[in-house]
Amino acid sequence: MNEKDASQFSINPPEPSPGTKRVPAPPVGNVANEVPQTPAFENMILDACVAEFQAKKKRAFINLHNYLVNPAGVGEHGDIVSECVSLLKDLSEANDGLEAIREITGQK
Repeated sequence: MNEKDASQFSINPPEPSPGTKRVPAPPVGNVANEVPQTPAFENMILDACVAEFQAKKKRAFINLHNYLVNPAGVGEHGDIVSECVSLLKDLSEANDGLEAIREITGQK
């Protein structure tokens, strides 16, 4: 990686152009009590939760499918039944989480 590539990953903010005003950072502390959350921000949080549950559901489904279709190809797991039970629990948890979000948001 050259110096130019490395600079794009810097944790320091870029220097502002001359005459540019910096916006102060939000206060540090209990942000939930200091910064009111807008509906758009709440939607972003719920969208992130939905994405997390959908990813967990897909991951569990794909791994479960692999165990059922190709159990000989999964050599490092001796107890396939136990692994499948664990994946079914993950799948159920993801479905429950998605259903809870539907109830909260009033979606069907």
